[in-house]
Amino acid sequence: MSPVDFQLLNRLCDSEVHMAGDSVPPPLHRPWLLDKPKDKPTVKQCEDTAVSLPTPPERIIYYCERDFRIQEENLNNICGCGWYYANTTSEMAKDMLRKSEVGTFILRDSVDPRFLYSLSIKTPRGATSIRITYTKGKFQLDCLEKLKNHLPKFDSTVALVDHYVRASKGDSKRKNVNRFLESSGKKDMPVLLTKPRVKIVPSLQHLCRQTVNRSLPNSVEHDYSFHNRQVDKLVMLPNGLRTFLKSYPYLN
Repeated sequence: MSPVDFQLLNRLCDSEVHMAGDSVPPPLHRPWLLDKPKDKPTVKQCEDTAVSLPTPPERIIYYCERDFRIQEENLNNICGCGWYYANTTSEMAKDMLRKSEVGTFILRDSVDPRFLYSLSIKTPRGATSIRITYTKGKFQLDCLEKLKNHLPKFDSTVALVDHYVRASKGDSKRKNVNRFLESSGKKDMPVLLTKPRVKIVPSLQHLCRQTVNRSLPNSVEHDYSFHNRQVDKLVMLPNGLRTFLKSYPYLN
């Protein structure tokens, strides 16, 4: 059965959340883009009269600048992770992951112009892809509109992937928390994000940082405060190295 026929079920905190990875949400509704002056000036057009347009609201400029900064920082993160594949389609991703172990994943550009990125994963039934949405400065896995408030949101796509990698590890009380659910609801299967398919070899400094991060106690906290506290306990390291570890708290 094609993975496209599946929805993603996330069981966190003993609750089940369904995610339709192949659903296409409606265009984002941003009412502030439609703001107009209350009193529309009346302008008589003639050959000798220039028509002046109203000044755009300042908050539009704010959102553009804010989104630009977020996307710039996000792009720097994914370009340095080593498992980001630009200009890659879903079919190309399936070919890449065909002979990979279950749990292997890559991050790639989405071919849908309404989305920036997609996460392609090798499951027991083959490779499938889930689009990643971006709304109001946060990244989230694509899902049904009614489920958006139930799924976690992240500051970057690398943080999003890292969360589900950590969740896949589970613990004694919660294992295989990520699952694909058949549309009929009768069958499901675990979806594990265990390791990325690396495209480029990272620097030695980055590899050492990843090794240290993996050796520290893991947590699924979104703000990585737990990770930072663990790094602060490494008092034998200089402050510069601890800052370097905190700048990339992800496992992969």
